[in-house]
Amino acid sequence: AASLGAAQSVGGKLAQAQGASTSISSSGNSLSIGSGLAGAAFVSRAVATSGANTEEGQALSSAWGGALAGDTETDVASSAATRTGNAASVGQGYSLGVLQGKSIVAGSAETESGSAGSLVIGVSTGIIQAQTTVASSAETKDGTAQSLAGAVSVAGINSDSSAMSTGATETGDVTSNAFAVGLGLLHGEAQSDASAATGCTDCISDALSNAYATGLVADARARAAADSDKNPGNSLANAVAIGYVSRTS
Repeated sequence: AASLGAAQSVGGKLAQAQGASTSISSSGNSLSIGSGLAGAAFVSRAVATSGANTEEGQALSSAWGGALAGDTETDVASSAATRTGNAASVGQGYSLGVLQGKSIVAGSAETESGSAGSLVIGVSTGIIQAQTTVASSAETKDGTAQSLAGAVSVAGINSDSSAMSTGATETGDVTSNAFAVGLGLLHGEAQSDASAATGCTDCISDALSNAYATGLVADARARAAADSDKNPGNSLANAVAIGYVSRTS
């Protein structure tokens, strides 16, 4: 089963585009692609959703959203789920605003028997404010799990980025990576959170979290947690803040 949903709205003072796609199969592979693109002079909003579900087979979902205007907002959600097979999900959101930009991106991949992978990326720009929030999750009961979440915000006054990544498996290796970048002239804030867990006694559990913030006032927070039944998990968290007033944790 395959599904494609695409929406574009470009031109004028206001623009809004909403693309939605859903693919469901009981026996066989499932592919879903959703995209939304909006561009206008003053305000634009783009929404993209995608969902791929199957009982037996591979599940692949991809959602992409982009907005360009003076004031922009992008909302993206992608999910892939299967019982017996691999699951992969990709979510991308780009909010390129002249004055303000806001991006919210979520992605998840889930399977009971197979590998699960989720990739989520969000980017926002704006002279006044840029805000990016992303979340990625990959879970499986029998296989490997990989999750990556990245958030980037660039603003003249206030920049805020938040990234969360979660990977979990019962019988396999797991890796979880999260990075957040908040670049602002007056204020920059970045927060990243990565967690990885496995129930396998001889498997690898890795979690990596990076947060970078710049501004006259800069705040960076990073957290990483890795858990394994037998072997110690590997976790690394880096927080870097560069500013006249800088805070890290």
